[in-house]
Amino acid sequence: MCELRVHVNTPTKDEDVAQDVVYAQVQANHVLLKDVLGATRTIPDTLISTVDIGKEALFLRQSPVVGPFLRFLDACERAETTRDHSRVEESWNDFKAEGDKAVRSLWRKYGRAQ
Repeated sequence: MCELRVHVNTPTKDEDVAQDVVYAQVQANHVLLKDVLGATRTIPDTLISTVDIGKEALFLRQSPVVGPFLRFLDACERAETTRDHSRVEESWNDFKAEGDKAVRSLWRKYGRAQ
């Protein structure tokens, strides 16, 4: 069996967060990991970016916009199956607000694009 080391990447760090992982699933605002013993761990605001079996590694990309994005996708999928779209606009506004924060932060850090 192939167990994976899990790394979380952000623009400022690369951190090992788990070992001997045999299962990973993207859920509504995190990635769920399970190791060979069945222990679980959740890593918030992440997506799976790379699975490298040769290196026995799983790389996650972490960002504050990921959780709201995943909740928006979840709301859209639920609306398609239930015909209840009441949460779609709310989750879109949450996602957009987090994206706006990211853009404003970059403006403050590097100035506006020309």
